[in-house]
Amino acid sequence: MKKLKKKFKKIVPILLALMICYLPFGGFKAFAYDGGLLQGKLPSGSGSGSNFSNITDGDLGSYGQISAGSSITYSFSSPTDVKHIYINVQYISPSSFYVKFLNSSGSQIGSIFSASTGVANTDVSYLGVSSVVITNPNSSSANLSEFDLYSVSGVPSSSISHTDLSSLTVSSLSNTSVNVSWSAPSDLTNVKSFKVYRNGSLISSPVKTVSSFSDSGLSEGATYTYKVTVLYSDGFETSGLTKSITTGISHNEVSNLSGTVAYNTASLSWSIPNSQFLTGFKIYRDNQLIHTTNGIENTFNDSGLKEGTQYSYKVTSIYSDGFETTGVMSNVTTNTKPHDEVTSLNANTTYNTATLSWTIPNNPYLVGFNVYKNGSLVTKLGKTVSYYQDTNLNESAAYTYKITALYDDDFETNGVTTVATTTTKAHDEITNLKAQVTYNSTSLSWTIPDNQFLVGFNVYRDNQLIKSLDPTVNSYEDTGLNQGTTYNYKIVSVYDDSFVTPGATIGVTMVKISHDEATNLNATMTYNATKLVWSIPNNQYLVGFNIYRDDKLIKTLDTVENTYEDDGLDEVTSYKYTITALYVDGFETTGISNTFTTLASTIAKPISDVSAKAVSYKQVNLSWNLPDQKTFHHVNIYRAVKPKQQSFFSGLLGSVVFADTAPKEIFETNGTYFNDLTVEPNTNYEYTLTSETTSGNVSDPITVSAETPQEPTPVYTPSGNYSVGSNGDYIFKWSTPTTGTVQILVGGKEYTTTNAADQQITIPSSAMKTTIWGDPDVSMIPIGEFGTTGKEYSVGGSSIKDNFKLPFGNSEVLKTSLDLLALFGPLILLVLTFAFYKPLRDFLKRILTKRKEQQH
Repeated sequence: MKKLKKKFKKIVPILLALMICYLPFGGFKAFAYDGGLLQGKLPSGSGSGSNFSNITDGDLGSYGQISAGSSITYSFSSPTDVKHIYINVQYISPSSFYVKFLNSSGSQIGSIFSASTGVANTDVSYLGVSSVVITNPNSSSANLSEFDLYSVSGVPSSSISHTDLSSLTVSSLSNTSVNVSWSAPSDLTNVKSFKVYRNGSLISSPVKTVSSFSDSGLSEGATYTYKVTVLYSDGFETSGLTKSITTGISHNEVSNLSGTVAYNTASLSWSIPNSQFLTGFKIYRDNQLIHTTNGIENTFNDSGLKEGTQYSYKVTSIYSDGFETTGVMSNVTTNTKPHDEVTSLNANTTYNTATLSWTIPNNPYLVGFNVYKNGSLVTKLGKTVSYYQDTNLNESAAYTYKITALYDDDFETNGVTTVATTTTKAHDEITNLKAQVTYNSTSLSWTIPDNQFLVGFNVYRDNQLIKSLDPTVNSYEDTGLNQGTTYNYKIVSVYDDSFVTPGATIGVTMVKISHDEATNLNATMTYNATKLVWSIPNNQYLVGFNIYRDDKLIKTLDTVENTYEDDGLDEVTSYKYTITALYVDGFETTGISNTFTTLASTIAKPISDVSAKAVSYKQVNLSWNLPDQKTFHHVNIYRAVKPKQQSFFSGLLGSVVFADTAPKEIFETNGTYFNDLTVEPNTNYEYTLTSETTSGNVSDPITVSAETPQEPTPVYTPSGNYSVGSNGDYIFKWSTPTTGTVQILVGGKEYTTTNAADQQITIPSSAMKTTIWGDPDVSMIPIGEFGTTGKEYSVGGSSIKDNFKLPFGNSEVLKTSLDLLALFGPLILLVLTFAFYKPLRDFLKRILTKRKEQQH
């Protein structure tokens, strides 16, 4: 025992040394450029890669990819001062990209442009940065390996002194141009150029010897903010100086000022100047302001003036800056009031009515008219009325009418006179009686007599009154008649004195309709539709068609069409179509028929309700429903192995990870299930199934997954005790396992491996080793079909062994120790050594004690 303890004491330092040597190999990778402002931040934007978390960790082997023409953005929770920038472009595909620095309002406060691969480690000075935008302006993707920003703390200062401008002046050159000038730093040695910004956008980069810039093409009345910065040769750009200016506006006069006059009114008009800054106009009469109007009005009426008087008018323009122009002048003189008579007085008469009409004088002072008959005033009319009708007169009588004009100054003219003589009554017949016939209607038309006493018409059919009409109606349609029948019509005129004329007559015969069939029924076929086409019969009474499929009505066409598409059909199926003609009298023909067959589909329908289930560690069952498609032929089954997600501990323990494989076809069937018996345990399988038609068309794929469980751990069960043959050979038998293999260890070393199905092994006496108790030193290790190893079973036995059973065998201890050492290193081996030191010591002590007792 003392020797054993000494051995353990010697082992401990060795194991500690191994552990110390082992630890450096498990060291961690140090992050480069720690302390940057972007550490741990992820950008937003349109970058298509997935490695943006790695471009600030110092790992030059990975990079973030920015799509062509796209940007990514890093945002800060609060404005940050940036004093240093680090860029490592190790894998850039295009020729350039640039970085913009934005403030909290989204305005650019600086930028850096990169045009080559390599490292940029540069001092900058951007204060109050809220976000940083990295943009790839190229037509292909950009790969960014490293990027980070630094505040002033811990950043090396530039060797170049950066002096900003001492003054900035912005002055107006015109309404659309300004001059920007500045005082440059006294030392221009390291100055590269100046940068001029208008409203935050760079508009010029003058060389360092230039100290002014003229900006033209500006808008009138607009405010512009200019900033000028100094750019040094090391890429540093100063914050610069900022000034704002508002451009002036033009003040244009009105044009085309003119005026028209009445006896007491002047009407002014003018052309509005083209300016967005115009706000209104002021109108002066004889240098006195009389009206102010807005900028969209260009007329003004000045009333209440004196007749025959001259007035001087002026119109000035008012602008948004308060400026009023000198104005444009115009003189007008009011006229005196005229009193005009009516003209063109006419009189039209009937037997009891006189209708007067005249032309109204064009005079703004007119207020109305007086109408006199035979010297007596009969009515007073308004100034817009130009006619008067006098009724209830006597036949063949003469009347004298006079029309005078009335004005707003109460003046009445002498008037204009005419004589109107009434006529006598006449009773005229209609003329030009005509008839148009169809199969069931007659359309009558005639010319109305020119007679003012006409009050209507009566229509007779075969001497029976069928309709009374107004005197302005010159047609009538009689419907509901019989085909091929003759009818006699008469139209009489009715007058206001109840007189009825003998009338005009006409005889008609109805049309007899023929019912023609459609012809030339043909069709264009697809896999699920039939497009029918036919020839339409030349018959004016045709109103539509009925379409039958397999003698069932599927469509009525209310208009005369000659095509119809019938869809939703089954493929490779024959259908009988019948087209019947419909006529205005309700008649339907027998129809024309033809049979057409749909084509085979060029589109394969997919299977449905696909499922995959791992029923054991070596079998996956698939099932599905077949598509409802006549041309369906079979189902293709593809299988791929997908990698399993590993945890940190499973990676340390060395579990098997199957590689991701491309799908391979493993079976095809026209059935609804497939049992995959070629799978392995603890594997994630992805199955892809497609349906295929008889013509070789393949459907869209459907993918399902199934993961097989771990193979069960095999268990060794002896079949009785071992036996010894007559020749001294040892025979060992077992009842389990019956599949896989059994590894036989003799003396702790592998003797052989045999099929588990043999269920026995014979070991020659010459190969046998015995334990300290004299029993066969034989162990059996069951191994599953897929390599899963079971617990080692010791098959030897003795009274000592029966009374004292170890929880493990010698070979098991050795194998476990080696495995643990290989997996966890010297530290775990050291722990196991300390853990088993006392049990091994006690165990050996008990064995030695018992052997001494037996010897005594």
